[in-house]
Amino acid sequence: MNAAANMLRSVLNTSRAAMSSGIPKRPPTSYMLFAKAQRAAGAVDASLKVPEQGKQIGAAWRALSESAKSPYEAESLRLREAYAAEVKAYTETHGSPPPSKKALKQSQPKKKRAPSAYVLFVSDVLKNETAPKQVDRMRTVAAKWGSMSDAEKAPYQRRAAEAKAAMS
Repeated sequence: MNAAANMLRSVLNTSRAAMSSGIPKRPPTSYMLFAKAQRAAGAVDASLKVPEQGKQIGAAWRALSESAKSPYEAESLRLREAYAAEVKAYTETHGSPPPSKKALKQSQPKKKRAPSAYVLFVSDVLKNETAPKQVDRMRTVAAKWGSMSDAEKAPYQRRAAEAKAAMS
C-alpha cells in the first residue's frame, strides 16, 4: 500500500470509531475521503478560511489523475457497500431508521399565520381594481390603505384580531 492509502485508512478508522450511535451514518464520497486525507496530511494551509481551503482541496482533486483517484473511489465503494449492509442489519433489528431532522421538518406542515388587516383589505379591494398590470393594481391598493383613517381601517383590524384569536 502506498502512503496515501495508509493515511486514508487511519483517517477513516478514527472517524468510524467516533460513531457511537446505533444508526448507520452515510459513508463519505471519494472526494470527501480525499479532503480528509489532505487535511490530515497537512497539505492544506490551516491559516486559510474554510472556503479557501475547500477551493484549494477542490483544485487538488481536479488535478489528480484517474489512477490517483482510484484508491479513494475504491474506499468509497467499499464504505457504501458496508453502509448498505449496516442499514440492512439495522432495519432487521430496529425497523426503518428514524428520519433526519431535515426530513422531519419538511414533513410537518408549516403553521399558517392569521392574515393582517392590510392583507384582508387587499383581498377585498383588489377584486375591484381594473389596472392591466398587477404592479399598478397593488400600487393603487397600497395608496388607498395609506390614505385611510384609523376609523376606516378599524373593520379590517377587528377581522384580523378575530382571525388571530381563532388561530391560537
